[in-house]
Amino acid sequence: MARARTFFGVENRALFVELVRSAFKQTDHNSVAGALWSLIAPFAMLTALYLVFRQRFGEELRAYPLYLLLGIAVVSYFATTTRLLITILFAYRPLLLNTTVPRETVILSQVAFHGYKFMVEMVLCALLALHYGTFTWQGMLAALPLLLAFFALVTGVGMIGAVLFSFARDVEHIWTLVTHLLMFVTPVFYGLDTLSAPARFIIYWLNPLTPFLVALRGAMIGPPASPGVYLHALLIGTVVLVGGYAAFLSAESAAMERT
Repeated sequence: MARARTFFGVENRALFVELVRSAFKQTDHNSVAGALWSLIAPFAMLTALYLVFRQRFGEELRAYPLYLLLGIAVVSYFATTTRLLITILFAYRPLLLNTTVPRETVILSQVAFHGYKFMVEMVLCALLALHYGTFTWQGMLAALPLLLAFFALVTGVGMIGAVLFSFARDVEHIWTLVTHLLMFVTPVFYGLDTLSAPARFIIYWLNPLTPFLVALRGAMIGPPASPGVYLHALLIGTVVLVGGYAAFLSAESAAMERT
């Protein structure tokens, strides 16, 4: 069956909205706190990291609670969403085999669902920036392209992972291990300046989350990140999305047969 690749078609948009709505219903089903759980987890992590590392790094880093929350939000969203997207073709196999809508619609619905929670955390970060006196409208405007590029990064990685998982189930276990390590190999609770030169090089250039985090902190806490860091983050998001989508389009049929 030929697949309708126009995502903005009426049927595809309706399916996208329904998938997002279904994700909300499944998350809040039989839950007393409901959506509050999405806020409890990052604040529990924030509290733990603040109590453990405030004496070591808190005096050196400006607005340390905000510094921590930005790091936690970025790493948590990336880890949670990409782990889910890796198995998305398998989880939605009956739907994807029996409809002609683009398979990427399912992927985008999950990016959007978890992106909603991430944006709530970004709003809380903006409120904290107001509290610490670091909020500026210029910084907020500078953060918008970064957030779009970050969503692009997550989508591209998820598409690549979904295809690889269809051919090798070990990908899920490997990626779970990698994402568990991200909280430590990303400057969430420490600054890059506290690292040795080799460690700083590895964490900045080999961890795609680091440029985004440095640039977002520059926008919300200051001082602004250098143009090179900002452009680096935008380039990563663009390249990974384009490459991931190209790989997804070329391998999705074979991947569905192997799923």
